[in-house]
Amino acid sequence: MEGTCTLPLICYVKSDALGYITEIRFSTHLGLPFAGTLSPVLFEFSKLTEVLIIGAAQLHGRIPTEIGNAGATLEQLSLTACGGLNGTIPTEIGLLTKLRSFSVARSEVSGAVPSEIGACTLLHSISVHTTNIDHLPDEVRSYFGFNMFAYKF
Repeated sequence: MEGTCTLPLICYVKSDALGYITEIRFSTHLGLPFAGTLSPVLFEFSKLTEVLIIGAAQLHGRIPTEIGNAGATLEQLSLTACGGLNGTIPTEIGLLTKLRSFSVARSEVSGAVPSEIGACTLLHSISVHTTNIDHLPDEVRSYFGFNMFAYKF
């Protein structure tokens, strides 16, 4: 089953044959506002593989620690161009063992990428450009073989 929303927010929700939500995508259209905080409930869906929230400039607050609850299934997490998203990346990101792609680009997220992200052995893409991220852990650098902030590896 698939469903969509309309302007000003474009949203797409996909579920499997049993009705479990597997994908959630939000994108603002023409800069129209999508405001609020990231709800911890978002990461409670047991079959969720993809969360894409793109262009939500008025989304604010921190990435909830409940992000780790999606660890068994979440493969892609993109919180791109969410200008009001702030705080640090929670260490619970290391529980996302199926994670292949992660982005907090163009946000106010700060601090270090937690070393726990090294447990995400399937991770092949990380995007932290245009943020206040100031450190990528040595475990991640050595695993992927680069010496500076690389955004695709």
